[in-house]
Amino acid sequence: SLVVASTRADGETQRANMSHLRVLRFLRLLRVLRLLRLMHFIGELNMIISSVSQSLRSLCWTGLLLAMMMYIVGVMFTQITVGYKLGMYEDPTDAGMARLSMHWGSLARSILSLYAAILGGID
Repeated sequence: SLVVASTRADGETQRANMSHLRVLRFLRLLRVLRLLRLMHFIGELNMIISSVSQSLRSLCWTGLLLAMMMYIVGVMFTQITVGYKLGMYEDPTDAGMARLSMHWGSLARSILSLYAAILGGID
């Protein structure tokens, strides 16, 4: 059996078993490809798959645009926060300043805060 043969210390047996596994993996791939060929005959499913694959380009551009907007707004909020911290002379250890720095103190934190706001806010 395959399990018994793989427990042997013999190197040739292990290499032979690995080639058997590769053949099985290849046969599984052929089975999937055969199913893809059968989908050609199912018109509705083919139309759905075609629509999804054609909309992926728009989805990628939308994601890129969203990332660019989050970056630009994150830079703006970070600059405003740093400018506020530099111009604050009374009490720089204020609790509000700590919270402001926690969410908007760096560019990475600003982008993370914007992402959390898009997904539903910070609890």
